[in-house]
Amino acid sequence: HGMNSYHHSSQPQQNIQYSSSNNKSWYSGPLGTLYEIMMLFFLIGLVYNCIFGKTHNDKYAIAWYNANKEYFEERYERIGLEKSEIEEIPKENVIQDSIIIKETPFFYKIICTNYRYIKWTLTALEFHRRFDATSILTSLFFNDKDKLVYQVAFNPVEPLGWVFCVCRKRDAKGLRSSYQDIEFFTKEYQPSVMSDRMCLLSENVEVFMELFNNKTLFPYYKEVEPYLEVIYFTDQNSFCKEQFAVFFSFDINLTINGNAQQSKFLDISHFEDNMNAFKEGFA
Repeated sequence: HGMNSYHHSSQPQQNIQYSSSNNKSWYSGPLGTLYEIMMLFFLIGLVYNCIFGKTHNDKYAIAWYNANKEYFEERYERIGLEKSEIEEIPKENVIQDSIIIKETPFFYKIICTNYRYIKWTLTALEFHRRFDATSILTSLFFNDKDKLVYQVAFNPVEPLGWVFCVCRKRDAKGLRSSYQDIEFFTKEYQPSVMSDRMCLLSENVEVFMELFNNKTLFPYYKEVEPYLEVIYFTDQNSFCKEQFAVFFSFDINLTINGNAQQSKFLDISHFEDNMNAFKEGFA
């Protein structure tokens, strides 16, 4: 047969086909649905924050101020900043018809000075974010709350050293690791006046209990205890430049209006006032 004559063994060709059913994208399943929901929340939150977010908490800050305005005016020599100090603050940080300073859309503060032995009181309203995708998702797993915080600096009658902290039991370890004076000077106690979720870190439990022998302070404490996060007093310059200072923090929803809420705000203010009054003599 010639050189170009050769035999090929015929073999059937295999056609390879790719099935789309075996290569589904992740966004076509449950994860894709969750992703779309997240993006929808993010879009709604973005639009809301752009339109209303910067002023949303103003009305709640003013409601708190109105509930406490008379209380502050009856006690403190000066409420708010001096006129010259306010003029240096951008207009968007000053809320009309109030003396509250708005540092961010989520953080408001007011300072009052000169009341009995108190040098100054700084009150801060810390609103947690409510209308963005991150806050909506985290709220499903964490119980974020607004915070009402007081920092008080004063001149005690007799400047004797003392450190104590009233806090939630689950926070005690973290506070010890964060503040050396609490770790070094205090022991943990469970006074009978406190609920099971709270504890006392103090140098002397008997001295602290003298505060609660007063018939005025104890009822206020029981009213505010459900919202109480921490009370921290020190003479060690731990959280501010003043030697004698006390820190109060309360977890409370600041976005609820009404007479009942205003009553809660006043209970907290009266408790803080009575606590300072008795503490001045013991410090």
